[in-house]
Amino acid sequence: MLLHNSFPLKQIRGSHDDEIISTEERISNYFIFLVFLYVGWSKEQLEGLFDAVADLKLSLQTRGSDLVIVTGSTKDILFTLAQKVRLALEKNS
Repeated sequence: MLLHNSFPLKQIRGSHDDEIISTEERISNYFIFLVFLYVGWSKEQLEGLFDAVADLKLSLQTRGSDLVIVTGSTKDILFTLAQKVRLALEKNS
């Protein structure tokens, strides 16, 4: 899952362990690796996927953005993101 950094926010800081929120006043692009989807993939297929995601990260960096790469439950990661956005919006209102 890849989300674009088009939702500007003010002074939101991410925690060290999940890095979902960037310090650049916007939500970072991020890619969630869902490990269970890649069961049975060959080493070559996985390397191709990792290379593609690394290329995407580099491409975004050349445009002044970035890509946070995480492994975990999409539900948990998005829930954490939603909580941080809600708290930031409450703090700024």
